[in-house]
Parts: sequence; C-alpha cells; structure tokens
Amino acid sequence: MTEESRTPKENLPEYQQFAHLKTNFMGVREAAEQYKVPVMTLHDWVKKGPILIESRDAGYRRLVNEADVAYCAYVYHRKKKNKKSSRSPTFNADGTPFKPKSQNMLER
Repeated sequence: MTEESRTPKENLPEYQQFAHLKTNFMGVREAAEQYKVPVMTLHDWVKKGPILIESRDAGYRRLVNEADVAYCAYVYHRKKKNKKSSRSPTFNADGTPFKPKSQNMLER
C-alpha cells in the first residue's frame, strides 16, 4: 500500500468512533491522565504529527483535540494488548496505524 493510497485517519472506523469529541480540547497532561498514556508518548505524537496542537490557553498550555488523543490512545492500547513490538512505530507519518510490511503483503 503506498502512502498516497492510504485512507486519511479521520475517515478510519477507529477514528470515527471518537469523532463526537472533535470539539473538545484538553491539555497534554490532562489527556495523558485521562487516556492512560505516558506524557512523553503524547509529546512524541504531537511532535510526529498524529496529534496537532489546536491552540494554547491563557496559561500557555498546549491544547490538543480530544478526538485525536482518544484515537491515538485506542491504537496505542490495542497495540500493547496484542503485544506488538514496542520498537515498531505506532503510527505512520500521516497518523494512520502502522502495519509492518509483512502484514501489508498479507492483505493484498
């Protein structure tokens, strides 16, 4: 599957189940606590792109979209539950869940 042929993350069923949260914003620490994801992991996702900084509040906290956080946490916890290697990335550059090449070949 090529980069161009991937479905945008917002159109994936995994993301759609959290679409109702799209108008909610929260701080990174609050998101980490609520979705039980390490703060550094969330910072990595912000840095690499699956989660975007939507704005900043009066205290200059970075606010993220709750739908993005919920989706990323869902993929993260599903990967951990399936005991996938922690060395493989969780997401592709476009925010879609990472699939090893061997799995992509099986789906053809």
